[in-house]
Amino acid sequence: MKRSWKLIIDNPRNGFKNMATDETLLTKIFAEDGTPIFRIYRWDKPTISLGRFQNPEDALFLDRCKMDNIPIVRRITGGAVILHLPEEITYSLVCSDADIDKNLSVKETYRAICRFLLNFYTKLGFQPKYAVENSDLGESLGLRTSLCFAGKEEYDITINGKKIGGNAQKRLKHTIFQHGSIPIKFDCDIIKNYVKNIPDDIKLKSTSLRELGVTKSIDELTSILKDSFLETINCSFREYVMSDSDKDFMNSVRKKKYESDIWSFRGENVEY
Repeated sequence: MKRSWKLIIDNPRNGFKNMATDETLLTKIFAEDGTPIFRIYRWDKPTISLGRFQNPEDALFLDRCKMDNIPIVRRITGGAVILHLPEEITYSLVCSDADIDKNLSVKETYRAICRFLLNFYTKLGFQPKYAVENSDLGESLGLRTSLCFAGKEEYDITINGKKIGGNAQKRLKHTIFQHGSIPIKFDCDIIKNYVKNIPDDIKLKSTSLRELGVTKSIDELTSILKDSFLETINCSFREYVMSDSDKDFMNSVRKKKYESDIWSFRGENVEY
């Protein structure tokens, strides 16, 4: 019998709500009954997210971000900066290790989950590969970069040798949280305005759906993403609407944590 997952599809939101909602899925909704969750969401304006352990002063031109009113949020996952645009689809999921395969290592679980993204890009007509499969390109993996899309880890997704999107995972004992970005548009010139130490060859390292010639609407892409997840994880969906209690919890997390400089700029934990 297929495992049933809760499905949440949100309209575009600001970055503080998006990150607070992800944390609510992990610490409240999943924790209450253990039903796995898959969420698809978007961003209402260009927003920068920092990796859990990044120093914003080292990674960003903060004066330019402030001047152009670019919000900055900090993720609960590691990795590097992402400039999220309204032209992006983002997903998150929460499940137990048994929902994937409890016998897999952390890295193997990450690889297994990301197979649904390989399926997604294959359905769009491409031949995606994990970065580790591009050994013939002689590119180094695991190098630290300020920008997520500028560096590759073993199981990042690539198309024609270029990285597309980025994914990050957090583990709490037997609970898995993962979220990731599917860029419809990727504007190197805009990114260079706000992110430090961008390599000169960034256009040769990263790509987006528009650059690859995909013209499908966001609704069409969302539908394909859902189908890809269902097929790969071999599960079923039931739509979930956040309760008033969920929303109250999320708003508390948003106000006390994600809108706080203590978390966003100093990276210190905040009680909510």
